[in-house]
Amino acid sequence: MSQPAKKSNFTVILLSLVIIGGLGFTGFKMLRGGNGTAAKTAGPPVVEVPRTATPMAEYTRFFKKKQFTLPDENRTLTYYWFEPAGRPYPPGLNFPLVVILHGAPGNAYAAQYLITQKMQLDYPAFILVPMSPAGKIWAVPDKMNGKTVDQKYLDNQSLPDAVALVRDVSKNNPVDTGRIYVVGCSDGGGGAYGAATRYADIFAAAVPISGLWDPLGGGALRIATWIVHGALDAGMPIANTRALAAGAKAAGAPVFFTEIPDMRHECSNPRLYTTALWKWLFANRKKTSAR
Repeated sequence: MSQPAKKSNFTVILLSLVIIGGLGFTGFKMLRGGNGTAAKTAGPPVVEVPRTATPMAEYTRFFKKKQFTLPDENRTLTYYWFEPAGRPYPPGLNFPLVVILHGAPGNAYAAQYLITQKMQLDYPAFILVPMSPAGKIWAVPDKMNGKTVDQKYLDNQSLPDAVALVRDVSKNNPVDTGRIYVVGCSDGGGGAYGAATRYADIFAAAVPISGLWDPLGGGALRIATWIVHGALDAGMPIANTRALAAGAKAAGAPVFFTEIPDMRHECSNPRLYTTALWKWLFANRKKTSAR
């Protein structure tokens, strides 16, 4: 099928996210195999290179840098891990897990707030920051405004890898599996939408900030979701988010929407990470959980 002469806004934004991440799709295929799927070759796993070595800026030093080899694949991804003080924990004591999905440059601003002494006193939790390699996107919808998304973007998603990691750390740490949350801004906001749409069996609540998703897909949000977006955001269209939130509410999906009138595309802005948001997030629990 021939390509239109002019790319849609959605395609342009996805291309921008990939370019900002550091490599184009060609580079991604070199790492993953010619069709965008995992290259399963003999030898040691391919370590996918993070976009930055300091996703939490100077606070990165408070996180443990770790590696996770994906099951049945010859790839290893990097992640950062923070855990509540007090190991070894008393038997039966479990903590929430908050997954932070970084933006296109690799910055995970929300994680900086969650590790403060006050937050860990009020909401002790494991913090997981998986690193999506350059040239990939956390998640894209299957359709955008009723049109199927190009397969190369569908093959170029890191969210399934992050979910595999979540399953692994949840088995190997005292995680309260009824209280696993996901927060992401920009590219990570799209990942949070994907988590809320596709992984209700894993996550109890999601916070997509300044993210891009199908404006017709609000009714598919399956978990408690608090959407946050700046009204002056020129990078991710606010009109899409308004339509998404309206559709979610019309469908009865458990969604809150906060539009900040004077904010642009500002993932580092502390006004995004409010006391009210954290209180809401940690109050959510899945109806059923493994523990």
